[in-house]
This record gives sequence, C-alpha cells and structure tokens, in this order.
Amino acid sequence: MQALCSYCGKVFEMNCGNVFEMSGTGCFCPEHRGEKTRPDTLTKKQNINVLKNLRKYIIKHDLYYDDCDDIGDKYNICNWGMCTKSSEVWDRPEYHIWPFEFTKKGRVAPITRVIKCHFDIRTNFIPYGCFYTCIIFQNNVKPTKDKTLQMIDSILKENNKKGGKLCQ
Repeated sequence: MQALCSYCGKVFEMNCGNVFEMSGTGCFCPEHRGEKTRPDTLTKKQNINVLKNLRKYIIKHDLYYDDCDDIGDKYNICNWGMCTKSSEVWDRPEYHIWPFEFTKKGRVAPITRVIKCHFDIRTNFIPYGCFYTCIIFQNNVKPTKDKTLQMIDSILKENNKKGGKLCQ
C-alpha cells in the first residue's frame, strides 16, 4: 500500500502491519520515522518570528477565546496567545509537526515552542497545560490590545538581547 509522508510528502510503500509507519501522530516515510528524524522544538529565532507574526495578527484582529467544556471535546483556545491556530501566525511549514500537511491542507499543528506565552503567569516554563495559569481564562478582566502588544514587545526585547534567556 502506498502512502504520503505527513512530514515531507514523499510517496512510499507502507507496510500496513508496522505501527511505526502509521499511528495517531501521522504516517511517515523511512527517512522520517522516529523522534530523532524530525525537529520537535522551535529554535529561538523561529519562536521570535512566530511572536512577531502574532504581534501583527493581534493588530488586525479582535480578541477571541473559547473555553469549551463539551464532554469528550474539551479544548481551550485564544487567538492572541501562543495557542492560536492561525496560519498567519504559524506561517511556515517548518513550524509544524507535519509540514506537508500544513503546506497542502493548511493543518496548523505547531511544534513545541521555547519561549513562554505572554499570557502564562507561571514563573517556570512549561510549553503546555497553561489553562489554569492563563490570564485570559483565569481573570475576569481581559488585557487590552495595547497591553497585549506591550507584553509581546517585552518578551521580544528580552529575547533579542545578545544571550537573551529562553524563559525556562
């Protein structure tokens, strides 16, 4: 059976019995099987570019957030945070778990970031599970567009310094 690699788009012969070729995380050719064959974390430079894209996005769009509590379909999203699913923000294939899926189908699935989201109030950096520490979902008063842009500018300034820390 032939399949398309979710990472590079290459057509390859798939052994249907091999769970490493096809799983819930995609279908990968022999060159892209295994964690060490695909980047799983943004570089600092890539993360800064994503923040710059997010800044431009915020200028053009109003705040939208959703705390879905549907049983079996629980999710949270905020278009002004790093959890946004906007292809304007995550605009390059190399920012995604499945670059080919992004290029051909517009699927937004970012790899792990290295800079803490500006809405996450935790002092230590963990790139996921921020619902309980996100000011959008935990505060009744939402930040203004100007305040959000200031927060992002502060992170960009800190991380653009020579040797700027990665907020870990």
